Amino acid sequence: MRNSPLSTQIEHLTPDERFNELVFTALRTKIGVDLHDLRLRFGEIRYNQLLHQAQKYINAGNMQIINNRLSLTHSGIYISDSIISDFMIV
Repeated sequence: MRNSPLSTQIEHLTPDERFNELVFTALRTKIGVDLHDLRLRFGEIRYNQLLHQAQKYINAGNMQIINNRLSLTHSGIYISDSIISDFMIV
């Protein structure tokens, strides 16, 4: 039997793709997006853009900021795909 070496593939993501990945995965969890971490990793401009986009969902009761974490509320979970897609950088 012949052994084949394991091939390693490394995926290199652009800053926009890393931002999308962080927001997409974090908003699918209960704890949400750590805003302090996001600001450190992606800068003030992306941080402010995210907060600006989130404000309409916060006002509608679909998102909340607690302990510097942006997360979906119970009602926001039901429309999470729509909300999260608004944050994606294309």
